[in-house]
Amino acid sequence: MTDELQAVITRCRDNVASPFLIHRKPQRLLQKQAQTKEHWTKVEDRFLTRSFKEARELAGCYADWKEEEMPGFHEVRTLSLHLYKRAGKDGQTIAGHASETMTKNYQKDHADVIWSDAIPDLNISEITG
Repeated sequence: MTDELQAVITRCRDNVASPFLIHRKPQRLLQKQAQTKEHWTKVEDRFLTRSFKEARELAGCYADWKEEEMPGFHEVRTLSLHLYKRAGKDGQTIAGHASETMTKNYQKDHADVIWSDAIPDLNISEITG
């Protein structure tokens, strides 16, 4: 284990007994949620997505962007997997995916853009009259 990874793990430890490094103590524990979750401290996808959005908005980094243009948590995660792949590393382990298929699914939209030249040679008046 590298010193950097040990520092991250140390920062994740708190007084809540959890099988997850990244975890949270919910403000209120609903019985239904407790029964459907793997563990009561597990961070739910919806919570993570909402929290990322709130932090992004508080940071004000994209104030002049439209809502649909702003990066979300999953876009950032997908980009990191793409960068791991470009570096020749296996992103599946760090992403925690059970299958290589899931990792490839995240990476598929981040193939390097290949530009091609196009000649705008359509005369609209030929179509519209």
